[in-house]
Amino acid sequence: MSNRTSATCKTGANYEQDDDASNTDQQKPPFVVRDRYFPTKTPRPSRKDDMPLNQSRCSQRSLSNLSRILPATNVDCVISRGNVNIKNNQRSNSQTKRPRSNSRVKSSKAMGFNCIGSKSTIEQLKEKIRGLYDKDIPEARNNHEFLIVEQNALIEQLDEDDDRRPICEALLKELKEQLNAFNAIVSSFSTCNTSNLSEVQHHWNILNREITRLELHLPIYARHLDLIDPNIYGRVLILKADTGSGKSTQLVQYLADALLATQGQIICTQPRRLAARALASRVAEEFGCKLGEEVGLHIGVSRALVSARTRIRFVTEAVLLNEYYNDPMLTAYSVVIIDEAHERRIDTDLLLGAMKICLKQRKDIRLIIMSATLDDKLLCNYYNDACFMNIPGRTFPIEDEYASEDPEDYVDAAIKKTFEILASEQSGDILVFLTGPEEIYRAINQISSNVKRYVFKASPNRERKIIFATNVAETSITIDGIRHVIDSGMVKEMMWDPQSKTRALKVGYTTQSSVMQRRGRAGRTAIGKCYHLYTIDTYESLEVCPRAEILCIRPSIAVLKLKYLGIGDDVSEFDWLEPPTRESIQDAVDNLMALGALDPKTKKLTEIGWTMAKLGLEPMLSAMILTGEKYNCLSYVLALAGMLQISQNVWWRGKDDESKQLGEEIRARFAQDLNIGGDHIALLRLYLEWNALGDDRRNNEKWCREHMINGKAMRMTDNFIREIAYQMKCNFKIELTKLNDDLIQRILRCVCAGFFQQLAITNGNLRAGYRLINKSSKTFARVHRSSTLTFVEKTPKFIIYHDILIINETTYLTALCPIDFDWLDKSWLATMPQLTLQTVIKSHVFENLGPALLLSIVGKKCQHRPWLEESFNVLLDPNYEQSRITIWGEQRMLANAQQHLERIIDQERGKLRTEVKEYQIIGSTRILLGAGGQTELVLVKDEYVKVLLTRLPPNVTEKQIEEKCLPYGKVRNIVILRRNQSGSLASVTFYSCDSARSAVTNLSHQIWDGRELNANPSQKNVSIHAGRQNCKLKVQWFMTKSQCSARVQFSQQEAAFKALEFFEETRKFRCRIEPITSNPTIKCSCSLAVHTGKGTIFFQTAEQAQKQNKRYESIKALEFFEETRKFRCRIEPITSNPTIKCSCSLAVHTGKGMIFFQTAEQAQKVLKCDNSSPFHLRRNPKDDLSLWIENVPANLDEYDLKNSFINITGVTLQRGFRRIALAQLSVIEDELRRLFNSYRSFQRELVAVMPQSKKGVLEAYVQFTDERDMQTAIENLNNKPNLIGSGKLRLSVYKYQFPKKPTKVADKSAFLIKLYQLKADIDEEVLIQDLNQHRLGDYIIDVNVFRESLPKYPSRDASETRSEEDEINLIKLQSLFSDRRKFRSAPDIQIRPATNDGRVVAFVLFDHPSDVITAMHMYETPDDPNLLKFGDYKMRLIPIIDHTIELNAALTRAIPKQIEHAIETIKRDPILSNIALIKKIPLKNQQEITRISIKGASIQKIYKARAIFEELMKGLIFKFAEPSWVSVIFDVTGKTFLQKVQDRTGTYIWWDWRSTFLRIFGNDQASNKAYQEINDYIHETLDQNKYSVPIRIPEGCIRQSIEQSSELRRMGNEEVKVTIDVLKRLIIINGDKNKVLECERKIKDRLGSYLPEYVHTTTTAADFQHLAIPTNEERVCSICLSGFKSPYYLQPCGHTFCRLCLQNYFENIYNTDALHLCCPLDTCKVECVIQDIEAILGFEKMSCLAKIAFQIYIGRQESDLSQCIGNNCDQVYRPSQYSSSYHCDQCNENYCIPCKVEYHFGMTCTQYKQPERELNQKFLSTNN
Repeated sequence: MSNRTSATCKTGANYEQDDDASNTDQQKPPFVVRDRYFPTKTPRPSRKDDMPLNQSRCSQRSLSNLSRILPATNVDCVISRGNVNIKNNQRSNSQTKRPRSNSRVKSSKAMGFNCIGSKSTIEQLKEKIRGLYDKDIPEARNNHEFLIVEQNALIEQLDEDDDRRPICEALLKELKEQLNAFNAIVSSFSTCNTSNLSEVQHHWNILNREITRLELHLPIYARHLDLIDPNIYGRVLILKADTGSGKSTQLVQYLADALLATQGQIICTQPRRLAARALASRVAEEFGCKLGEEVGLHIGVSRALVSARTRIRFVTEAVLLNEYYNDPMLTAYSVVIIDEAHERRIDTDLLLGAMKICLKQRKDIRLIIMSATLDDKLLCNYYNDACFMNIPGRTFPIEDEYASEDPEDYVDAAIKKTFEILASEQSGDILVFLTGPEEIYRAINQISSNVKRYVFKASPNRERKIIFATNVAETSITIDGIRHVIDSGMVKEMMWDPQSKTRALKVGYTTQSSVMQRRGRAGRTAIGKCYHLYTIDTYESLEVCPRAEILCIRPSIAVLKLKYLGIGDDVSEFDWLEPPTRESIQDAVDNLMALGALDPKTKKLTEIGWTMAKLGLEPMLSAMILTGEKYNCLSYVLALAGMLQISQNVWWRGKDDESKQLGEEIRARFAQDLNIGGDHIALLRLYLEWNALGDDRRNNEKWCREHMINGKAMRMTDNFIREIAYQMKCNFKIELTKLNDDLIQRILRCVCAGFFQQLAITNGNLRAGYRLINKSSKTFARVHRSSTLTFVEKTPKFIIYHDILIINETTYLTALCPIDFDWLDKSWLATMPQLTLQTVIKSHVFENLGPALLLSIVGKKCQHRPWLEESFNVLLDPNYEQSRITIWGEQRMLANAQQHLERIIDQERGKLRTEVKEYQIIGSTRILLGAGGQTELVLVKDEYVKVLLTRLPPNVTEKQIEEKCLPYGKVRNIVILRRNQSGSLASVTFYSCDSARSAVTNLSHQIWDGRELNANPSQKNVSIHAGRQNCKLKVQWFMTKSQCSARVQFSQQEAAFKALEFFEETRKFRCRIEPITSNPTIKCSCSLAVHTGKGTIFFQTAEQAQKQNKRYESIKALEFFEETRKFRCRIEPITSNPTIKCSCSLAVHTGKGMIFFQTAEQAQKVLKCDNSSPFHLRRNPKDDLSLWIENVPANLDEYDLKNSFINITGVTLQRGFRRIALAQLSVIEDELRRLFNSYRSFQRELVAVMPQSKKGVLEAYVQFTDERDMQTAIENLNNKPNLIGSGKLRLSVYKYQFPKKPTKVADKSAFLIKLYQLKADIDEEVLIQDLNQHRLGDYIIDVNVFRESLPKYPSRDASETRSEEDEINLIKLQSLFSDRRKFRSAPDIQIRPATNDGRVVAFVLFDHPSDVITAMHMYETPDDPNLLKFGDYKMRLIPIIDHTIELNAALTRAIPKQIEHAIETIKRDPILSNIALIKKIPLKNQQEITRISIKGASIQKIYKARAIFEELMKGLIFKFAEPSWVSVIFDVTGKTFLQKVQDRTGTYIWWDWRSTFLRIFGNDQASNKAYQEINDYIHETLDQNKYSVPIRIPEGCIRQSIEQSSELRRMGNEEVKVTIDVLKRLIIINGDKNKVLECERKIKDRLGSYLPEYVHTTTTAADFQHLAIPTNEERVCSICLSGFKSPYYLQPCGHTFCRLCLQNYFENIYNTDALHLCCPLDTCKVECVIQDIEAILGFEKMSCLAKIAFQIYIGRQESDLSQCIGNNCDQVYRPSQYSSSYHCDQCNENYCIPCKVEYHFGMTCTQYKQPERELNQKFLSTNN
């Protein structure tokens, strides 16, 4: 609330005791507030971003009534308009220092007041309050104001287009609002006339709390006054506040301090007990009390920690529901706060509905619902009169990085990414999101052994934190220092499984809103980065928001509680926030009736139902516990219930195979008899043994570690047991530590009594799993590996399961209990479909499928398996190790499934043959590889062939999708990626980019089965780094009128004179010129003798004459402004030197003139006293503020007259002299030099005589370096007559007021022209255009036209002051760039807040550079000029033309002197004086680079500066004369040689993708030396490679040769190349003859070591004949002729080979020019599918293969790709797609194709080349 009018204390702080405080007749100041909070009469609106749906609740209120929303029990508060002005009565002897402690707020006893209520005690306390006002409050205010000043300074240092600027401005606004709130509140307590100790104590506490709140400056404190004002939000407030804003701890305190707890407590609910306890403790500490006093706590069924003094109470939602049961009006409470409402638990939704009923029945209760991520629209619609308020957090820019593909194991991917961050030495802590304790402990175990070296390397000053957390860290906690967030994208949550009709703990993808919350953790304290371990396509397919719990589970507990609360007999009529389906509610009712909780006839609660509702547990669990009383085993059943609550988290999972085996042995020991009781009895035995240890916590923890048990989970179980036992009023007692068969049977009967509806029947085999018994369908599920049933030899026929766990769409059963069929409820079984207990389950096996085919059938993470199982009603078990799929099912189902699967396998084989995969080459360039490793297509920039279709019908088939896509082009492949209830997700790959683009255009927003399709391009295998758009346009317009004055700063005096002449003579401006200097400067003025107007100027040399002529030209700018533009101009120097302003008369005055006054009354007063004046005065008929004066003596001048009259503002005397001749300037300068020459620090070269005169008075400026020297000159020469001109010389100290931002000054000084009498429509752009036309633009430093200030509104933000017309103008701005026919990309428009003088700046960010050109063309030649006007002012469009040059470390080391010389050349060039060069050395991809940024306001200047650097980038070019040179220099040996040449010569060598030339960078000598070495190496290598020797590989050592192939290749060296051809059984050696023969001997010796009987033989030409390769029908690898070692099945042909043999075979082929991978069998030669190639080679080698294929592709003559124009860039582009320019994503620059340089925005190619031709050639030759 910026500009808020705050409270002002008129009389100061008055703490005198009032003996008659109750006397109402006592005279009171206006707006006195007493007793308590009450609403104001004139409400004010909330902020624009908080605007409620019901406007009537947020009308305007006057801030003069601010005190009415502040507490003042018997406290007077004086309010007046204006700023806060507290005047304290200073008392030297009574000021008391406030005690220092951890808490500002202390009780009176803690402060030493023992005489409670005594007068002395009250006085002591008032003394302490005075101490707060005298010291602590001003100190807190000053500290906060310092923060505001610091933030202001930071903003001034940032560029307008800096991403940090909006964040800093928002923080500044927040700090100001916090200070306003603080001032208003402490002002309202500035008087205290009470004798009541408790009220004085209350006064003391509030002031202390306010000081602490200001010091914390949490974001919510800025809205303090709004939050306690009911006129802002009425009775219902929806508060959305980011985590860390302080909403949970501060809001309750604000309300309590506003005395809203006087008519009832303030109750705040939390969904979790832990959160409620932590918040209550924190608030009690801040409030200055003990927990249970003013701040209370009530969780669970235990006794509440409250007292009669309690004003704030923290509870769980269940507790408040119980309060509602006892008192539906909630009369004990005045404000109800529902915190963390976004979690939408069942209790949350019930509470929201109950409060809606309560609000209708009770008018004086208020409801606040708050969270960080709640759905505000949904809640505002639910509560019709609700108001929405948003409190944003402080978030810095965050970069997003998405994975190239979804990982197989997201935990391993998270660990790998953590190590990458540590290795990169990036600062900041790391937060990793996983799904549960098991994954977290697994990650910690893997990292703990290796993390230390990274931690201390990355952050030597402190230990870096690596935090693993579940989704609780999204909103519930704030961790400082987080800079990196690793988001797995996964979450584990309880869901309702409609197939199994039960709850399921599901591990799956989270929602987009959760992703944004996780992402936001990285930007709390600094700029951060979020690493998403999934693709951008996966993110876009996620649900937007999480679903409420009531929609995700069977709502049995909700129905039970509604019945218990008595909210209607028909629960379906309850006013839900989001109602569950009627089918879901009916299923819940049936469930409760089966459990005996509802009467089947009346549907009312039975006695058991009432007991269940009071327990508040899941009905089935409650039924199990209550049955324990019947079977006399309640304590044991309670223990089992507690263990079932933590069954998923009780066991530790080991970090290695040994510890995992140990854990399984421990679980088996607790199971004992595996066929009795299963997991339930094992869990119970575990608790009994742990409970027998007693209360010795250390002993318990030791036992848990030894048995790999989660001790914290065990303590949670114990707390649960004790609480339920307390609630049931039973004595929990365990008599037996060992269970007998009878007790086990009774316990299991209790389990059946509660969970009989969760029955499953075996499929006959443990791997075949179980069938779940329900009414609707047969659901298959597998046994989870954590169950003890995995140890049994015979699978139990019937089991009761407790939980269902869904991982990757596969259903698993956990916590299983084998039972006897006779124990089940027969009445319930009768309602189920007839069970075929003797059903025979059979199986069928599909073999030789291979991993690639298996993957295509079942999908990644077996995601297709659930759909296949559901479709065919069978169970699938893929086995990758044995390359087969096993299916189980009933006989009739199995045959059908077998037939369909065979057809699917054939279809998938066909798809594999046509499948292609994208591989990233560099940046956005990708290659499509297909069968045989052949290149199908190269994709550049935004080209794509794959389309992602979302929101497809759930049961859509690939055939249907293909039919939908065929009209747009031939389809290569279709893959259904995911199916769920909300729809399906599929990817479609086309054969061409045009087809894919057409599909995206036409399929988007099509309706299919009532669903609106989304079609988006998919670019797989490209890491995406989300960042801001890089083509920027600055837009400026005005909201206020011009003041018709301006100032222009120049870097040179001559240019300033020329501008002054132009402004005065051409523009007719009134001008004034001054120097800007830091030297001591004297201003001189004198009169000159009358001249004839003619004369001759003589010079000693011709050069001096030319210099003077140049000076004459420089004054034309000023003449232009004055004469042409009719501006009133003034030219002044800009300098930091000590400067004297000199003024002297140019001629003797006529004795007549005019004097000016501030008011007409002053002028008339002087006129009446004319008789006492020696002058003759008369009235000016044209102006009442001035008088004519006559009879002025010749020895008096303007300065003397100013001292003779009072209150005059100016004097002018007539001299008949208008302007000094230009030729006389040098004469006057010489006179001044002669006059000041004797002073040591006088600067001879910095004398400036102003060319214009005012009524014949000349002004000049002389500069010094010593201030004392300047003062001496003034004392000696000031007021002396006839030194220069015809009168006295007047000297005064001149100081230029520099702006807040430092101005770049050339040659130690600059000159400032002040312009007056401008036209209203003239702005900075007009002045700059005028000066550019007169070639003065190169010397401009700054231009500023002054405008009127925006009107200030005390009760509203500046953003709220915009009129309706301004809002229309903003919409107009957006519409200007939204025409997709003109613009290729949709822009992002960022509008900055208006400045104080009404300037509004917006930045329009495009994706494509041509859009900037289009916008500028539209601006220069508009179709409708009115579209470019905002009100009366024209909108200005300015392209952002900053230029960045990046040089890698090697290049920087090679040419350091040339780089520095280029920088110095630009800095010294006066034409480039206002070009800013910024040199930084950041890290890019973990490599050091040198980044040089060229910034300025002129396109021409930037390109002139850039041309100097471009000459550096040419280097010495080495061209390849023949293609053979390319193969020599670019093999492994050649690249190694180039690296050594770089190191030896100190050069940097760069090569082109097409390998047609090299660039050598360095000094001349080093470059020529490197050139010669490369030339010699190529010729020598070509001569050596002419000798070749083949060696036959003996049959007995083929396998060893393949396994040791790397070692054999290393036997060669730089001069010898070794190649192994496994098919021909040959090792071929090429190179120098002597070296080849030596290598041959070594290899033969090694072959002899493999096979002792090997005899060295000479290989003849006949050995190169074709060798027959046997087939593998006899289970022998056809390559190594041995038994299979890790066999691999090729998908197209089914032939089997050793994996290692295939790997070596593929590597040998892709190291040759003929890249074509086929089956090794000569009788086959079928192309290998890309899935096989990728599975054999792995990711790294596939990347190498892709790059080789890419080089082969672009080397073809028919290739249409070209090398990027940028130096040191390997990117390519397709020239056919671009007519003039393109953008390179590696250089991050735009390039002009015809000019072969970076694109010249705003200039044609001809205009661009003009500045380059004008450059001084000596600059270029020096940099060459």
